[in-house]
Amino acid sequence: MGQHFRGSELVIGLEATVCSPVTNLSIKITGWTEGTYCGYQVARDTKFDVEKTMITYMTTGILLQKLINEKNLNNYTHIVLDEV
Repeated sequence: MGQHFRGSELVIGLEATVCSPVTNLSIKITGWTEGTYCGYQVARDTKFDVEKTMITYMTTGILLQKLINEKNLNNYTHIVLDEV
């Protein structure tokens, strides 16, 4: 797969109900296992691996908390905002 960076791409879903189904669609298309290269993070449900996950679908609220706690988003190479 080439060089991997922790959290190399961050995709934000508008609603929590969107994150898991989009993750499932992504893993069906790519053949990856849920929670490894592709995962999701919402308030009460999280499935991703800090070391392996390259694409994380999450709510804007989770992104905001990451920004507040980490003070920057330098761990991510891409941030895609959907309908914010």
